[in-house]
Amino acid sequence: MVADGTVDPRWTEEYKKDLKVWQFYGFPVFHCEYAVKKAGIAFGLGRKHGFVTYCSTRPLDAISSTPPDFNAYFRAVNIVHEGELRPFYLYTPDEFSDGIPLVLMLHGGSGNALSRLKGSGFLELAKEEGFAVVFPNGQLRSTKTKQESRTWFVSDCFDDDEMDDIDVRYISRVIDETCKRLPIDEDKIFICGHSKGGMTSHRLACQIPGRIAGIASVAGTHIYPDCNPVSGIPILHIHGTLDPTVPFKGGHRRRQGCQYPDVWEMIREVAKRNGHTREPVSMDISDKITSHIWEGINRVELVVLDGHDHGWMPVESYEFYTPEYIWCFFGDCE
Repeated sequence: MVADGTVDPRWTEEYKKDLKVWQFYGFPVFHCEYAVKKAGIAFGLGRKHGFVTYCSTRPLDAISSTPPDFNAYFRAVNIVHEGELRPFYLYTPDEFSDGIPLVLMLHGGSGNALSRLKGSGFLELAKEEGFAVVFPNGQLRSTKTKQESRTWFVSDCFDDDEMDDIDVRYISRVIDETCKRLPIDEDKIFICGHSKGGMTSHRLACQIPGRIAGIASVAGTHIYPDCNPVSGIPILHIHGTLDPTVPFKGGHRRRQGCQYPDVWEMIREVAKRNGHTREPVSMDISDKITSHIWEGINRVELVVLDGHDHGWMPVESYEFYTPEYIWCFFGDCE
């Protein structure tokens, strides 16, 4: 943890103690000359040396040595995958027995694991429902922005197939590393993602269906061309009709370099791949939300958010809580 401003020498030892507490709970703490540096400089130095930097503008005497209540069960796991430091963040339920369900939450392009951790709602839901949740990191894209920029190279938008496969192998390794640390129920491992993380989730359903029990994609799409899975898995897709980034009706996005399919065409192909031949059953969840479901063993569902954009969660007027809906789709809510 770092704080802006000049450090009062009286608090140097207390600050050291606080750092040890955070390190004890698994956070890779980077401190810069006991917070004499400005926060922006500290962030840059932290990234340079492979650390996550936590900043606070509070004076050192106001920094508590007691982390928030979930931190005792939250840890950073630093792994170097094929030459790149790609830490992931693991939350463990405070009470559990053998057979914990696991959800992997994938951030969008230009985001990172910590940004999705803070805004996904899954940390709070995991605490309430008693499942483990992991926030993996995509490949490093840039450290020049205020927020460390990472992305997933898992689509046909990129010519380097080997680079594409790095992410698939990374996710498999994250699952392995998590299972080493916790008694995970390997029949209840789920993956969900936002935007490019959602695209990655669709591809993982193609390439490692034997390792995961279901996926959910929010504002992503399926653009992996060589999808011939040995078995189908349940797939949930959530999309806003006014998404400017991954348009509902599809089209070429010059900045991303991708030709996105129409969402309806895409989800019908997904349903067909999962063995469905009939039309979906449609149901209005509210005046702004419609669900279209292909029931069966390998269930497929499209949730259409009328008037919603590219965001992970719609505004409160929709009365739609994305992480809870995903968790219920995975079959583990009452």
